Amino acid sequence: MELKPTKMSNLKKWDTAHCFVLFVGGIIFWFTQLKLILILSMLSSFIYLFISEQNLLRKFRPFAGYANLITAIRLLGIMVLFSFADNLVNLQITSILIILISLDGLDGFLARRFKQVTDFGGIFDMETDSLFVCLTSILLFERGLIGAWILLIGFFRYFYVVLISFLGLAQFTEKRTKFGPTIAVLLFIAVIIPFALPQNIYMPCLIIASTLVSLSFIWSFCLLIVEKRKSIV
Repeated sequence: MELKPTKMSNLKKWDTAHCFVLFVGGIIFWFTQLKLILILSMLSSFIYLFISEQNLLRKFRPFAGYANLITAIRLLGIMVLFSFADNLVNLQITSILIILISLDGLDGFLARRFKQVTDFGGIFDMETDSLFVCLTSILLFERGLIGAWILLIGFFRYFYVVLISFLGLAQFTEKRTKFGPTIAVLLFIAVIIPFALPQNIYMPCLIIASTLVSLSFIWSFCLLIVEKRKSIV
C-alpha cells in the first residue's frame, strides 16, 4: 500500500516557486550580468508572498508584526546593497553586512516576545537568509575575492529545492540537520570576512563553512529519499 505524502501548503508551494525563479534568474544573470533582472525576480516573488498572505499579516499590529518588519528591512537592505555595491568600498560593505546579519537574531526574539511566531515568518526569514548568502557570494565573485565556485554555494539552496521538486520529493517534510543553524551562522560569517580580512584567513574559513553547508544539504537530501521510501509499503 502506498501512503500519500502530506499535501503541500500554499507557503511551501510559494517557497518552491520562489527557488525556481531565483535559480532561473541566477542563470540569466550569469550570462547577462544584469543585476536588474535578478533584483526584479527577487522583489516580485516576495511581493507576491506578502499579497497572498495579507489576510494573515493584517491580524498583527503593526502590519505583518515587528519580527516580519525587521526581516523585511534585512531583505531590502541586502538588495539595496547588492544594487549599489559598486559605489562602496569593502569596509563599508562589511559594516552594512554585519548590521544586516545582526538583525537576524532580533526578528526571532521579537516573534517570540510578541507571540507572532508563524509559518510565514519562518519561511520569510529562511529565504531572506538564503538571499543574503546568494547576493553576498555574487559580490565576492565580482570583486575578485573568491573564484566562481562561490556562486555554487550562493545558489545551492535554490538548486536543491528545484532538484527535490523535480524528483517528486517536495511533498515530503524537508529535513533539517541538528547542526543546521550553527552551520548557517558559520556561513554568514565566512561570506562577510573576505571583505575585511586577508585571504590567508578568510579562505580556510570559507572552504570549511562551504563544505559543511554542502554536506548538510546532501544529508537532508538523503533523509528525503528515505522518507519517500518509507511512504511506499
